[in-house]
Amino acid sequence: MENNNEIKRFHGDWKCSQCGREITTLPFEPKGRSIERVKCVECYRKMKEAEA
Repeated sequence: MENNNEIKRFHGDWKCSQCGREITTLPFEPKGRSIERVKCVECYRKMKEAEA
Protein backbone atom coordinates (compact mmCIF):
# COMPACT_ATOMS: atom_id res chain seq x y z
CA MET A 1 0.00 0.00 0.00
CA GLU A 2 1.33 3.44 -0.97
CA ASN A 3 1.89 6.08 1.73
CA ASN A 4 0.27 9.34 0.55
CA ASN A 5 2.26 11.35 3.12
CA GLU A 6 5.56 10.79 1.31
CA ILE A 7 7.02 13.80 -0.45
CA LYS A 8 7.76 13.15 -4.11
CA ARG A 9 11.41 13.87 -4.94
CA PHE A 10 12.75 15.04 -8.27
CA HIS A 11 16.30 14.10 -9.24
CA GLY A 12 18.58 16.20 -11.40
CA ASP A 13 21.70 18.34 -11.48
CA TRP A 14 21.14 21.88 -10.19
CA LYS A 15 23.23 24.48 -8.39
CA CYS A 16 22.13 26.60 -5.43
CA SER A 17 21.53 30.17 -6.60
CA GLN A 18 23.02 31.50 -3.33
CA CYS A 19 26.15 29.46 -2.57
CA GLY A 20 26.68 27.37 -5.72
CA ARG A 21 26.42 24.03 -3.89
CA GLU A 22 25.36 21.06 -6.03
CA ILE A 23 21.74 19.94 -5.59
CA THR A 24 20.66 16.49 -6.77
CA THR A 25 17.16 16.13 -5.26
CA LEU A 26 14.31 18.61 -4.77
CA PRO A 27 10.75 18.29 -3.40
CA PHE A 28 9.47 20.03 -6.56
CA GLU A 29 10.33 20.01 -10.25
CA PRO A 30 11.91 23.34 -11.15
CA LYS A 31 10.73 24.65 -14.50
CA GLY A 32 11.46 27.76 -16.49
CA ARG A 33 12.85 30.67 -14.49
CA SER A 34 12.41 28.84 -11.15
CA ILE A 35 15.60 26.93 -11.99
CA GLU A 36 17.52 30.19 -11.50
CA ARG A 37 16.17 30.56 -7.94
CA VAL A 38 16.77 27.04 -6.59
CA LYS A 39 18.37 27.01 -3.12
CA CYS A 40 20.09 24.27 -1.13
CA VAL A 41 18.62 23.27 2.25
CA GLU A 42 21.04 25.45 4.23
CA CYS A 43 20.44 28.60 2.17
CA TYR A 44 16.69 27.99 2.21
CA ARG A 45 16.74 27.72 6.02
CA LYS A 46 18.81 30.90 6.33
CA MET A 47 16.34 32.74 4.09
CA LYS A 48 13.36 31.55 6.16
CA GLU A 49 15.06 32.47 9.45
CA ALA A 50 15.78 35.97 8.13
CA GLU A 51 12.11 36.38 7.19
CA ALA A 52 10.92 35.41 10.70
